[in-house]
Amino acid sequence: MTRAADRLHERIAQECRAIQTPAAPGGNDPRDYPHALRLLEAAIAALEASIPAQFEFEGRTYRLRARFKRIELGLHADPASASPLILLETEGLRWCGFQPGH
Repeated sequence: MTRAADRLHERIAQECRAIQTPAAPGGNDPRDYPHALRLLEAAIAALEASIPAQFEFEGRTYRLRARFKRIELGLHADPASASPLILLETEGLRWCGFQPGH
């Protein structure tokens, strides 16, 4: 990794720690942590992209469409980390998988 990448990932780690620190009433605004927010958005996009648009069952192709109503994400910075870099709990993500009419 380059020095710039090292600095970026250190900044992400700092923001992840800060966003999880108890804040004043009303909580932390994720927009104040743009690098952590981009990391979370990338994780959600990867999860959504992993949903296949179709699958086979007993010789027939079925279309699969899914929307996560509630999700908890734990993002780990490396394979040896016991604790996640950041935890996220969210609701109501986009529909993914099969897109009718496409």
